[in-house]
Amino acid sequence: MRRILLLSFVMAQAPAVMAQYPTGHPSERPNIESRTDRPDLPVEIVSKRNKDNSISFWASKRRPGTYTIFLNFENLENCTEPRNIMIPVRYEGLIYTLRPENSDRLIRYRFRYLPQQGVINPKQVDERFVYRLPFSLHRPDSVAVRTLQMRVSKDRMPADRRNEAVSHQFILQRGDTVFAIRRGTVVATSDRPGTNRLKDGEIGSTTSNGILVEHADGTLAYYCVLEPGSHQVNPGDDVYPGTALGCAGSLDGSRHEVRVRLYYKTLGKEDFESFKRLTANVYLNPVFATEEGHARLVSGRSYRAVQTDEILQAEMSKRELKQLKKTGRRK
Repeated sequence: MRRILLLSFVMAQAPAVMAQYPTGHPSERPNIESRTDRPDLPVEIVSKRNKDNSISFWASKRRPGTYTIFLNFENLENCTEPRNIMIPVRYEGLIYTLRPENSDRLIRYRFRYLPQQGVINPKQVDERFVYRLPFSLHRPDSVAVRTLQMRVSKDRMPADRRNEAVSHQFILQRGDTVFAIRRGTVVATSDRPGTNRLKDGEIGSTTSNGILVEHADGTLAYYCVLEPGSHQVNPGDDVYPGTALGCAGSLDGSRHEVRVRLYYKTLGKEDFESFKRLTANVYLNPVFATEEGHARLVSGRSYRAVQTDEILQAEMSKRELKQLKKTGRRK
């Protein structure tokens, strides 16, 4: 089956790290580390020579969530490892090792790397997972929903799945709280006054206040058009179905709303030479729990939110379930 490919441009690029080592006996060379001086990057990669002449690569993270590291080796000598490596990194530590063909000689190399947010082609995406609607269970009236279709050229999306590339727009009231639709970790936020400047048909971008949440299966949920200054979570926070994220925002000062899109990362055009267009987004049309049952939302209809124990506890650990019994159900 063909995949939905929406190519996204790389947002940041790490410069090449020049780390060239001459050949020779290991006793003639010290243990050398090579690192970048880029505090703006979410992940720093450090290379370190070991006593057996292998080269270890260690990741130090500056931001929460999973990042895929695209690692490119140049001028590689005394080593038969692939020159282009893709490594998912969720935690700090050792991520890769170059091993010499001849252990009596040093490996000569230089490398570049680029961190990209998210897991590439996550293996356990459950498209039947049931999500909570992102508004209050106690609203006196139902909430109107519009389905915003992604603008994608037909050659980048199979016709039988094109209708799944959507973002949902929930029409709310000023001051309405926006809630998390699934358990996850907040990995990025944008909260700047005066930046909700989307046009009516757009789905959300860096020009709108938003919160990005990573789920356990590698999918990402992006909540945008939030009221500036209303965020109730920060990067690194864990959220659950029904956790308050912020308040509905407005594009025109009158109608308030929130827009939610769900997607995961896949490979785009593999161009390690320029580090451009390495990833693409696969957008999902999720199943939500509604008062009428579990269903994919229909544009133009209105819905009421429900939250059952099954939805709340779906991805909780035994420890969290025990804590939940002590504190009671989340609202």
